Amino acid sequence: MPETTKEQTYRLVALQQVETDIKINKASIENLPDKLAKIDAELNHAEEIVNKNEALLKDYSQKYRSYESDTEINRSKIKKSETKLESVKNNKEYQSSLKEISELKSKNSKIEDDMIQYLDKIDEIEDEIKSLKNDYKKIAERIKIKKNELKNQVKNDEQELIQLYAERDKIIESVQKDLIKKFLIIQEKQPNGVAIVQAKNSICCGCNMNIPPQMYNNLQRCNSLEFCPFCNRILYWQQEE
Repeated sequence: MPETTKEQTYRLVALQQVETDIKINKASIENLPDKLAKIDAELNHAEEIVNKNEALLKDYSQKYRSYESDTEINRSKIKKSETKLESVKNNKEYQSSLKEISELKSKNSKIEDDMIQYLDKIDEIEDEIKSLKNDYKKIAERIKIKKNELKNQVKNDEQELIQLYAERDKIIESVQKDLIKKFLIIQEKQPNGVAIVQAKNSICCGCNMNIPPQMYNNLQRCNSLEFCPFCNRILYWQQEE
């Protein structure tokens, strides 16, 4: 009977380990969409930065073209005023035309200064976009590799999960039915699903509470099934190597 109890207890320990591995593998598989979404978010962020800079480049280019159009209009006005200047009949009209030409030239000069500034900005942002696109390409390549790694890992986890389920069924078949029933009831009640834990130095490793000395002695003799009086988990004792 002692050997049977010890053997049955350690089968429960093995079952608990398999259950834990199943839980880890299932979590890994279930978390795949979140992991993929997280790394996609990094790529999306890089894409957003490129798009924002491209939108800014478009805005700068539009403003430059607008200035360019304004200078063309002003040049046309200057040309008309200069032509008009040749046909003025009095000094007042002559002075008025000169003033108009001067103001148009001054306005064009200011616009051309602004155009130079926008050309500098356009050159800078084009260089920035080129750099950002190179970074985006590198990120995309790295994420592609990472995605493949994650998908391969999940495939391995799925294969391992099949093996773990088979191993769990095999262990369950080898354990007394009443013992399995107790194990499953306790497992259901525990937040972390752990139904059996080691007792070490008179302490339950599940709740870290001191267990009664007599109970710890019984565990060391391996002749009875013991439960922690505090967390109700099944206890087992293992001699240190």
